[in-house]
Amino acid sequence: MTEVLRVFGMHKAGTSFLMKALSHFCHQNSVALVSVSTGMLPMAAYGDFPMAMDRAGVETILRLSPEQKQKWLEFGQADYPEVESFSELLGTLIRAVRVTSTGDETSRGRIHFYRNSSRKVYELEPAVPSVRVIRNPMSIVKSAYFSHKVTHSIHNWGRLGRQRDLLNSLSQEEGLRRTYDFLCEECFSYFSEGPLWTLANWPADTGGPAVVKMEDITSSPTSFLLSLWKQLGGDLQSMTFVPPQMLSFEYQSGGRKPGEVDEKSHLRSGNQEEWRALLPPDLVRTIRRDFGDLLEKFYPASLEDGPAEAPSPYTSCLLELEQAYQALFESRASERSSAAAALSHEKMFDAMKGQRDKANADWSARFEDMKTQRDRILAEGTRRFEDMKSQRDKLLASLPRK
Repeated sequence: MTEVLRVFGMHKAGTSFLMKALSHFCHQNSVALVSVSTGMLPMAAYGDFPMAMDRAGVETILRLSPEQKQKWLEFGQADYPEVESFSELLGTLIRAVRVTSTGDETSRGRIHFYRNSSRKVYELEPAVPSVRVIRNPMSIVKSAYFSHKVTHSIHNWGRLGRQRDLLNSLSQEEGLRRTYDFLCEECFSYFSEGPLWTLANWPADTGGPAVVKMEDITSSPTSFLLSLWKQLGGDLQSMTFVPPQMLSFEYQSGGRKPGEVDEKSHLRSGNQEEWRALLPPDLVRTIRRDFGDLLEKFYPASLEDGPAEAPSPYTSCLLELEQAYQALFESRASERSSAAAALSHEKMFDAMKGQRDKANADWSARFEDMKTQRDRILAEGTRRFEDMKSQRDKLLASLPRK
């Protein structure tokens, strides 16, 4: 099987949903999953200091004691003799980090899921099979506005905390405009680019990873997972499927249907076309101007003030895979039903056999009781007969003899 498959997500492009789907899929199919919260790659143990090039990992490294930093510098200079300081070494490692792990002996491949896409990270290992997940920039702005304003964590992200204060001081229309500007920044968060900056600077038609629309994935998550499984070298028969209902918006949102809004939920509405009613017209024109090529290729209906998107060719392909999955699922369900029926007949036979054995035991017990009663009656009759015989003998003995 393929050793590593990379999946590149984007901020506010369904990464929470993707993480849950991938977690279920990898767990059920013994596939190792590495989740990276930033655009940087995880790194294997470096000397005595295991590290990962995410926010927490780098902060941990920066808290090392001077003695540890010196030891690490000496260790690192064996590979990078040109570096002269710890900070220079750390910067070099961040730029040169690679994936070296190929999974353990029991895994059937490994998926690296990067929550924030980065062209720089992809180009570190362009030969590694990769899938890039994108989302309509209109929906990204809408989703980010409500998330940044209320639900998204601001832990270790001071810029978002300040952005939240700003959004809560503005009207909704102006807040949406400021959200667009925020998402277009290159220095968006710790080690991460803004999702719209990435979309603008990493064209989807540059011959890089396969591009998949998040909207297609949410329409048919099982088919998307099956496509990942096939890229890992698996086939339809060998895949353990995640129950489809576990990947639905209704299940993950606690029972709400798409379009039912909960302002306090990170899964706010599930309506892919809600942006049409919320984004101010001037912002829609700006996005169409800045992302015209992307919209024309992947979201052509977004260039017009018309109805929702028509299903894409990829969606049609996913639906075909979904139908194949449903056929397999029904086949397996039929097999399980037949097995259950056979098991039911076997259980019924065992139950009847048990009833027969119980009846036999009851009759045996009753027979023993009747036999005991018979023996007691016979013994009582014999005793009474002997008493009567004794009385007769006494009576005969008392009669006068001639």
